[in-house]
Amino acid sequence: MAERCLCGNWVVAKTAWTTSNAGRRFLSYDRCRFFRWLDDPLCERARDIIPGLIRRINNLEAQQKRVEYRSFGGCSGEIEGNSSEIDGCSGGCMSSSTAAKENNSGNNITLTLLIVTWIAIFVYSLCKIEEVE
Repeated sequence: MAERCLCGNWVVAKTAWTTSNAGRRFLSYDRCRFFRWLDDPLCERARDIIPGLIRRINNLEAQQKRVEYRSFGGCSGEIEGNSSEIDGCSGGCMSSSTAAKENNSGNNITLTLLIVTWIAIFVYSLCKIEEVE
């Protein structure tokens, strides 16, 4: 959808990630302060659930980064600025069996992210159905 703002420039579609409007899309252009929502307001249930899902996704992504870093011979303490031994990993030493187990853990995180995303879509759909009725 191509649209221009009040001063004639092309607007940009963005996504809000505030607690009350998580995942809601809008058009904006900062110079002339043009703003218009693309999506309808979220129902109360979605406003309650989506921020928690986003926090969970962020935590899982951070955990996955630590696991991937370890599987390449690093240590999560180096990522977090902590050089102490964490989870039996010191100085980047890791056996190949440990790396394989943690790689499988990364696959579980990806599956969990997929499931959480589908739950969010389902909740949003339920809210839309309630609005129609």
